[in-house]
Amino acid sequence: MKKYKICKILLVILAIFLCVAFYELLGICVAYKKQPEVSNTTKKETKNGSWNECSENTERAVIIEKNPEALLQRVRLIKNAKKEIILSTFAFQSDESGKLILGALHDAADRGVHIRLLVDGMESWIDMEGNPYFYGLSSHENAEIKLYNKANPLKPWKMMGRMHDKYLIADGKRYILGGRNTYNYFLGDFPGHKNYDRDVLVV
Repeated sequence: MKKYKICKILLVILAIFLCVAFYELLGICVAYKKQPEVSNTTKKETKNGSWNECSENTERAVIIEKNPEALLQRVRLIKNAKKEIILSTFAFQSDESGKLILGALHDAADRGVHIRLLVDGMESWIDMEGNPYFYGLSSHENAEIKLYNKANPLKPWKMMGRMHDKYLIADGKRYILGGRNTYNYFLGDFPGHKNYDRDVLVV
């Protein structure tokens, strides 16, 4: 009799698990059966000739090939900022390179620079939730951290709406744009596996 009750409980748990898994999978798949359409207004704006006109300007660009240089240039932009820093990244971890960036951002906030940080809602839930380093920055009066499409298991149809933008803008004049996230795998020369990516620095 006791063995029968245990089997019944296990079957109930398994049934609940399968129902939840089916709900999550169905929600993820159904959401992308029909993609949002581009509005006529957006189509009209993107056809504007100013997007591809040839004109001279004073901007200069350089490719950042190496991970150590990528970290150095990010810290340099942050340290030289006077008014505002906008940092967007898919993933931000509090490892060695992440702490260097966080420290530079905190110092900039202390100088009166407005810090705006945008991070993907799935990765932030994994790497930033409950992390004292990110909480410390977010509590600063000159800093704000926003999460794009925060993960919510009750809304699986939103799960795959991820943000992969990776850029750093200083004072609206100088910026880094590329494929590197903000942690050791992409930045610096710390022990462990490395990803080889590229950025462009525009000044």
